Amino acid sequence: DGKNVFLTNDNGYLVKTDMNFKNATVLVKEAVQYINVYKKSLYFTDANHYLCMTTSDGGAKITIIKKAVYYLTLHGDHLYYQLDGDNESLYDYNIKTKKSTRLVDLHVYNMSFNGNDLYYNAKDGIYVYHLDSQKNELILKTSNSFVQYYKGYVYYINNASLMRVNVSTKTPETIVSSTTQNV
Repeated sequence: DGKNVFLTNDNGYLVKTDMNFKNATVLVKEAVQYINVYKKSLYFTDANHYLCMTTSDGGAKITIIKKAVYYLTLHGDHLYYQLDGDNESLYDYNIKTKKSTRLVDLHVYNMSFNGNDLYYNAKDGIYVYHLDSQKNELILKTSNSFVQYYKGYVYYINNASLMRVNVSTKTPETIVSSTTQNV
């Protein structure tokens, strides 16, 4: 919010501090993950992995989705997440309408945005979901983990090697091989 920092402490509790990391106040006294700030609200998953919300001044915790949610990512007025109980599918929660919509019926892990393109990895490869056209596109068929978009490339890990794929040409390349050794 420009005045505070929201993070977890050593217990995993949701904490608010000033910009100098002083004057810490516990807002939620249980382990939380995936903290996202939207206006004066904080969206996160609680110890049960439920999608929850509280206010930045420490209001009551409100449970929004009482099902296991992972990889919670804020983009505009929407929260994108993997719904564990529905084939680990990609969902969109509209903060304004308070409605959830399934976008992709694949096992979705990790997410990274570039404008209105949502890059993610699934069991069989790296995909992009175009929010504007609501179309899903395979970028690269590969075994991978972790995706991060940066300047025309999606970076990922494949068999302990750091890789990247050009999103326009769909050409992969190895940046650091798992067989590279320090000399």
